[in-house]
Amino acid sequence: MKINLKIEIFIILGIFLISFVFSVNFIDDKFSHNKYSDLETAKSWDLTGSPIIIDDSDPTKDWAFTESNYDWCSGAGTQMDPYIIENVTIDGKGSDTCIEIKNSNAYFQIRNCNLYNGFGLFFNSIGGGIKLDHVTNGMLVDNNFSLNILYGIYLFYSEEITISKNNISNNYNGIYVSWSTNNHISDNILQNNTQYGIFLDNSDLNTLSGNNMTNCGIGIDGIDRIISYNDISDSNLVNQKPVRFYKNTGGLIPTDFTNAGQIILINCHNCIIEDVNTSRSSCGIALLYSDNNSIRFINSSYNADRGIFLRYSDYNLIYENNVHHNGHETQYHDRGGIVLLGSSYTNISSNFLNHNSEGISIQNGGNNTLYNNTANYNTKCGINLECSNTSLYENRMKGCGIDFQYSSSIYSLPVSNEVNQKPVYYYKGLNNLVPTDFTNAGQIILINCNKSLISNLDLSYGSCGVSLFDCHDNIFSYNNASHNTMYGIFLDAYSSNNKIAENNFIENIREGIKLYADYNLISKNIIIGNTSYGDSTGIRVMGNSNNFSQNKICNYIYGMEITGYYNSISENDIFNNSISGINMAGGRNWFINNNISYNGNSGIKMAISNNNQLKGNLIEKNIEYGVIIGDERCVNNSFYNNFFISNGIQAEDNSSKNSNFWDNGSIGNYWDDYNCNDVNDDGIGDDPYNITGSAEAKDNYPIWRDEDDVKPQILINTPTSKEIFGKNSPNFDVDIIDQTLNSTWYRLCNESIFTSNITFEYLVDTIIKQEVWNLVGNGSVVISFFANDSLGRFSYKNVTVRKDIIKPTWKQYPSDQINEFGISFSYDLNATDPSGIDSYWINDTNNFQINGNGILTNNTFLSVGDYWVEIYINDSVGNINSSIIKILVQDTTSPTWIEIPSDQINKYGISFSYNVRATDLSGIDYYWINDSVRFQIDSNGIITNATILSLGEYWLEIRAYDSYGNCATEIFKVTINAPEEETPPPSSIPGYNFLLFNSILSVSILIVLIQKKVKF
Repeated sequence: MKINLKIEIFIILGIFLISFVFSVNFIDDKFSHNKYSDLETAKSWDLTGSPIIIDDSDPTKDWAFTESNYDWCSGAGTQMDPYIIENVTIDGKGSDTCIEIKNSNAYFQIRNCNLYNGFGLFFNSIGGGIKLDHVTNGMLVDNNFSLNILYGIYLFYSEEITISKNNISNNYNGIYVSWSTNNHISDNILQNNTQYGIFLDNSDLNTLSGNNMTNCGIGIDGIDRIISYNDISDSNLVNQKPVRFYKNTGGLIPTDFTNAGQIILINCHNCIIEDVNTSRSSCGIALLYSDNNSIRFINSSYNADRGIFLRYSDYNLIYENNVHHNGHETQYHDRGGIVLLGSSYTNISSNFLNHNSEGISIQNGGNNTLYNNTANYNTKCGINLECSNTSLYENRMKGCGIDFQYSSSIYSLPVSNEVNQKPVYYYKGLNNLVPTDFTNAGQIILINCNKSLISNLDLSYGSCGVSLFDCHDNIFSYNNASHNTMYGIFLDAYSSNNKIAENNFIENIREGIKLYADYNLISKNIIIGNTSYGDSTGIRVMGNSNNFSQNKICNYIYGMEITGYYNSISENDIFNNSISGINMAGGRNWFINNNISYNGNSGIKMAISNNNQLKGNLIEKNIEYGVIIGDERCVNNSFYNNFFISNGIQAEDNSSKNSNFWDNGSIGNYWDDYNCNDVNDDGIGDDPYNITGSAEAKDNYPIWRDEDDVKPQILINTPTSKEIFGKNSPNFDVDIIDQTLNSTWYRLCNESIFTSNITFEYLVDTIIKQEVWNLVGNGSVVISFFANDSLGRFSYKNVTVRKDIIKPTWKQYPSDQINEFGISFSYDLNATDPSGIDSYWINDTNNFQINGNGILTNNTFLSVGDYWVEIYINDSVGNINSSIIKILVQDTTSPTWIEIPSDQINKYGISFSYNVRATDLSGIDYYWINDSVRFQIDSNGIITNATILSLGEYWLEIRAYDSYGNCATEIFKVTINAPEEETPPPSSIPGYNFLLFNSILSVSILIVLIQKKVKF
């Protein structure tokens, strides 16, 4: 009996031991790491140069073919065994989409891949890192998508795609979802994507969570009934602050947007958004289909696209916000500070909108009001209007102005609106206006105004100096319309018979003159650009039957761009343009007696250009081509009696054979590299001049010039080319070689002056006469030396120098500056002068310093207050300019919490104490608490109870104020609980209850058996 008892006891203990081991294993399973299987790291593939294309509609490119032919792809495409592409690196080389998957519903995973430098631009090749086109059931996990020129990830008509735990950085757009549904985008890191981190375009039922975005954010656009079905949680972060996304609600208050990194409302009404900083995102605040909302005291700046954006949202109020440096400060349309698309009855008032692409842009809406806004130094314009019935009052702009489209209408635009502290004149339906109607104008907009005179005005440093819409028989003369962000002057397609003469259009960023109009005269204007401005043009001609004569056009990308017909271009100087003197795509134009010289790629370039006539033109020293005809679409163009001198290639004709004419049947052109003879001395070469190009064109009657006799040889020793002189005339030293020298003389010319010939005595006179030098103005001066011998042989030689009698100019006129207290001050004064800047200096050297590049910085810690600084600049020939600016140092930075206050739990009857210390550069002045009956807060930020606290919850709002009134605010909860009872054994350990049950059961069985044995 004892033996059996022992055996039974051992059996029971064995059962107990097995149960214990099983329980331990169960616990271990609960704690085990149950996540996505470890990535395969044994193999990797570099497929650079071989982008992956999978198309399940093509048997040679489908998943099955790919899996069976490439070792970097595995799986069967089922939910349990998906196709897998992992450990693949593809450099798209800036030309290919790295991976493209189309027309697939197979299950697949892309993981641990590095896809970068991909490209996709046109509609049929949009892509970048990876493109999913009509695809379902995919996972993109743990990949790197970076440096892709358009998109990191692009979804098009795709669904049930999981995008998780990827690094998506430095793309133009990180993730772009177009017409796609039911996708899950979570836990991705998106940094420094140029435009948007994530963009949802007409896509619904997508879920965004846990994405961490830095210097980019979320964009959403499309039909309201589609986009409102997306779910964007506040676990998405922009610059470590939550995205506040609301839809189909109303009555939201400022606490609903606390600490927002970005705000997006869809179909939300009667909401108040205040006191939020939504900067350095993609679009700070977006309201879509949302009415009757208020946006106030917002700082929404340095956003890639827009600061505040309203789409189809009416009756909103946007006022007293600071919205600057949005839209990358580019010339892009619909980007910038405050942008309204299809939105009406909005009041935009008292906002600061500086250094954006566009300060305010309104399209397709109506009945909006703009009042008392400041919009300075926006790169395209301060205000862009493409809408109806807009009212503008007391808006101020510097360094930019108003861009107005004729399709728009303005209800009211009084002279209280200013550009560069000068009134904006807006007239509609008035005739016979005179200069006094435009006194001290900053900008002029005319609609249906005729027979008016606009003269002797400075319309510079705005956006467009003058805009004419449906205006006729007006004269615009002797004005300066320069340094505008868009055009000097703009004429729409309905304006005709206007005269634009003897004006200066200098360094306007887009065009000096932009002309859609017909039958206008443009004459004797000086149009000078700056090739650093990109795609800029001196005169852009889209109209017909205009006359362009005696204009000087230089230093643009294109001197003239012509797409119109029947225009006459004569006696113009078109030189030193970086690509083409004339870029032509129009037809039946006449080019007569122009000087087209020293241009970059070509003097004249033709594309899709027919029936033009060119005669009497000097086409000289253009770097690559004198004339180039691009292709066979150029026909019936006629060239004769032109002079081709020292061009890289004199002319190239790539049209069809015999399509264009290089002579008129009796006379051709002069080619200085023609090396044949004129035996009968009739002035026409005996052999044709062969023109390069596929057309195999010929000039059958090349002009011959007898060079048998030796002309005088002129050598210019001084002055040298591009040498700079001031007010005093330069000396000269020339050598003239000829056995029968008869007479010598010189002549000066620059942009608008040609002096008479001044005879000088060779080897005696050595200085340009001062009175002659005084005749030519500032800028490039061509000094031409001439010599004639007793046999009538004549020659000349030019040297171009620069005359600088103008004081240095500011690239942007110095403006008053506002600097945040405690932040180092730096201001680039950006002065320029043709002769170079010699030095800068300032009056206040105790607080500031300025270096040789014009960078003004502080050299000591700046206290809050005003500082008046006078800045001087001196060019290399002694011209001096100066300006006075005010530097306001202010403290607008709120204090910060040393640790962000968090919810607190306290036991009943125990004194409450919580330190919420804040810090600020100017010091903490005092703390404030909303519930001063139950709590108190001392000067050190220590919160204590002022009375015995009952059980329950207490919501506290605390503020820390600095000495300049700025405050940090935080709301948290204090919970008072009853004293805790004795804590039972922990029940949260996985498997604990199971282990306890087995132990009790085993012991109970053992006891029963022992009792039975005892009875026996």
